[in-house]
Amino acid sequence: MGGRQGKEVAPEINVEAPSRPGSEMSIMSIPMTPDSSAGGLGSATDRSVRTARTARTARSAKSGKSARTVRTAKTARTDRSAKSSRSKRTGGRSAISRLTGDGGERGDGASSRASSARSVMSHKEEKPESKRPGSKRKGPVPVTIEFATFRFRPDCEYSETYHMFTTEEDFYFGYPPPHPPSKTKAHILRDVDFTEVDKRAKSVTQDKMRGPVSALVYFLTEPFKDDISRVRAIYMWLTMLNIDKIKFTLRQPKDGTVISYLWKIKKKKGNHAQFFSIMCSNAGLLSLVINGYAKGTSYAVGMRMNADLHNAEWNAVLVGKSWRFVDAHWGSIAIGSDDPKNVIHKTDENYFLTDPEEFIYSHFPEEERWQLVVPPKTLAEFEKKAYIKDRFFELGMKVLSNPDWDLPSQEGEVEIQFAVDPERQKNLQFMCHLFIKEAQLKEWHRIIEVTEQPDLVHFSKPGVLSIKIRFPEEGKYKIEIFGKDLKRKEKEYDFDWIAIYKGTVESLMSRCYAFPRVGEAGWGPGPDLTEAGLIAETHESGIIKAQDGLAKLGFILDELQNEEVPLSYKLGTIDDVFDDLPMEEEGFRQTSTGYMMDINAPPGNEYALAIYTKVPDRKGGFVDKNICNYLVDCMDKSEAEEFRVKDIERVKKQLKEANNKRSIDNLQIAIDCVEAKQYEKSMMEEYEHAKDLLVRLETMRLLLHNVLSIDQKTLADIRSANHPNASIVNCMKAALLLIGNYEEETKIWRNIALLLGKSGRESVRRRLNLFNVKKLPIDVCLGAKNLLAQSSIDECRELNGIPHFYLWAEGMIAEKERITDKHKLEKAKPKTKGGPGGGVSVFVTNVKNKMPFSMV
Repeated sequence: MGGRQGKEVAPEINVEAPSRPGSEMSIMSIPMTPDSSAGGLGSATDRSVRTARTARTARSAKSGKSARTVRTAKTARTDRSAKSSRSKRTGGRSAISRLTGDGGERGDGASSRASSARSVMSHKEEKPESKRPGSKRKGPVPVTIEFATFRFRPDCEYSETYHMFTTEEDFYFGYPPPHPPSKTKAHILRDVDFTEVDKRAKSVTQDKMRGPVSALVYFLTEPFKDDISRVRAIYMWLTMLNIDKIKFTLRQPKDGTVISYLWKIKKKKGNHAQFFSIMCSNAGLLSLVINGYAKGTSYAVGMRMNADLHNAEWNAVLVGKSWRFVDAHWGSIAIGSDDPKNVIHKTDENYFLTDPEEFIYSHFPEEERWQLVVPPKTLAEFEKKAYIKDRFFELGMKVLSNPDWDLPSQEGEVEIQFAVDPERQKNLQFMCHLFIKEAQLKEWHRIIEVTEQPDLVHFSKPGVLSIKIRFPEEGKYKIEIFGKDLKRKEKEYDFDWIAIYKGTVESLMSRCYAFPRVGEAGWGPGPDLTEAGLIAETHESGIIKAQDGLAKLGFILDELQNEEVPLSYKLGTIDDVFDDLPMEEEGFRQTSTGYMMDINAPPGNEYALAIYTKVPDRKGGFVDKNICNYLVDCMDKSEAEEFRVKDIERVKKQLKEANNKRSIDNLQIAIDCVEAKQYEKSMMEEYEHAKDLLVRLETMRLLLHNVLSIDQKTLADIRSANHPNASIVNCMKAALLLIGNYEEETKIWRNIALLLGKSGRESVRRRLNLFNVKKLPIDVCLGAKNLLAQSSIDECRELNGIPHFYLWAEGMIAEKERITDKHKLEKAKPKTKGGPGGGVSVFVTNVKNKMPFSMV
């Protein structure tokens, strides 16, 4: 993507690629990072990765089916979508160099990411000596993907509990099904240092490239014992490779080697997601391939998802009992100029263990449970989501006011707000471009005027970025917002897209149709003011409300500023050309702490106040430099209040919808929006309810995570317990009653143990994961409450895992009582007896009725 940080163009290292028997030795050139030639461990060809997963993979390779290319109806569509071999999101072009384009599509487009979504990477190698986990093997370990949300082999079976296809019937029993992680990416990486891990990934030598995947993975992961570091090593190595520049001979390299997988990626016979999953299998990590839609290069804001254009594959990997997203293809990026020789390849951190709330803006799985958000979004909701770009998350931003791309225009004006880290705010810079699609034109036309501008970008309060847009006429518009971190000094780093919106304007406001055009310092206090040694005292935002045209503006001298700061200003309206306005030297008076100015402007209009100081020029003299600008609003209060009332109603509606959906991310966005606009007093009841609901939902998510993460050994201990105490029995009776097992089924402990061992639709994990407290009958809730009242959490601690069931049941009961009408709650009678449930095997062989929505 244009303007990204990168290292010097890596030298090419020649790697001899083992050819097939009877062919000549082929030479391959692989671009690596400058330190990739560093020494490392010796060849690990004869080493084996001793995990249960690779042993089972050997069984699947035995039949020879692993070498088969599986094709389905979707396969054909996906293969046709492979239009380009490029795997970079912007093709190395700067964002600013393509401002008239339609939103800066990703150069690693969905087509190339899923170019061979069903051409599954696989091969057949030497049969191991033993099928048992941990056995020693002769030669390379056979590898193929083991888990995916699509049928990757004819003999796959579908898991109702884990919402995936697999050939390993018993492998996942004891691992958590897909559900939202309990901690954010920032939290789990807070104290993690990847210096040694990344150094290891960059030190892969040529012999590892010629050898089998198992040897490479062993080299990458062997020094590291934790899952995060091992996943990181694989991700870093795979994303730092510029596969587009790898040169192969016409012959395919030998199956099972690292080179053969890279060859398949380049030839569109495989992809990054499948290779990443295979490498994780060799490292003993649980990873699956997820298929779905992604907003890549072929996407433009407002488009409907299309299987031919937007199909993609990525990964979920189990780290610390939580599923985390990884997209190694989107993590492999190019930055630089239009000249391919100047393009620099680097790794994008945004797609390593990405939080689900961020991932859902760009990736939509066909298997909804693998969104890892609750409640899951519909395809229509995904299509409506704002087009958020990489730089947005790179700058640590969050959506506040407009989670959808279609902007609601109120009489020709709209305000978009984002949250930023207040500590980083002074080092962040943003700008906005407005495009119009006129009736006679098919392309977007950027609006540029001499005396006015359609946008006002400023920080309305600490931690809140505000972009106000005024549309000059009725019509269809596109808004492109850019940002950058001023601390980044790399030559290639520049402004890049953070978000793109569209909107249709059907009516215009009666007062102003644009903002006055000001100098390069932008609106409000910013880096230029700080550089001049001043700090805003009276107004931290870019707007000054001047009642009757009167206001005071003050600045404080920075403690490190020892000299006086000469200040001057210009004051003009939307009709003035600022270059033609006279510079006013009088106006600021010096105070004990800094400078103060009395603003006195004619009421009934808006003014731009541009502030300047003197700086040395190259000729030994001084020039005026613009250091800060304000919009002085002297408009009639009644019109401004009318606009505010309409905006309050819109925000209140957004808050009510979030309350009704009971969605954590929607609630967080709505609450942040209310606080950013300072509307708390205007919707206090809805606001307090939303905050309380958010805390409850986050608590319930944590309780669910804890019970779903009970490991296999603990579950086995629970099932094999002999004569557990009454508290444990009643606790499990209460928990099972909530998910549909009445007392007839849980009368004795043996029955409880059998229920915990169920699979398929009757799986306890599956039913816990699908549990919806709103649909829980209140009489059953009260019956579970009576059972739990006969239990003590202290006595439950005698058996590991039981306290998690206790706390989960207690939390669900409390929530159901909280959301139930008071009169209905008083009339309800506890119920613990009913009829037994039913179900089918977790591994169903006939999934004809489970068609992906894109194939219906």
